[in-house]
Amino acid sequence: MPKCPKCGAEIDYLIAYVTNVAEEDIFRVDKDGNAEYEEVDVDYWGVETSFSCPECRETLFTHEEDAKNFLKGEKVEVVKE
Repeated sequence: MPKCPKCGAEIDYLIAYVTNVAEEDIFRVDKDGNAEYEEVDVDYWGVETSFSCPECRETLFTHEEDAKNFLKGEKVEVVKE
């Protein structure tokens, strides 16, 4: 079973944090100083994923292939802070 390189815990899974970027708005301040959002197009730009240790919650990887190889027991370089 792999060990977290940051906290040393034995782990058999990672937490995947997924961020979807899917909308673009125009942000303005109106004449009275109030915040105003104007929706443009809802558009799919992509997904960002990070993979973290379930024990210490530190980010270990930002690429699925690295996360997969780590869980298979292969040596993979972790994300530097």
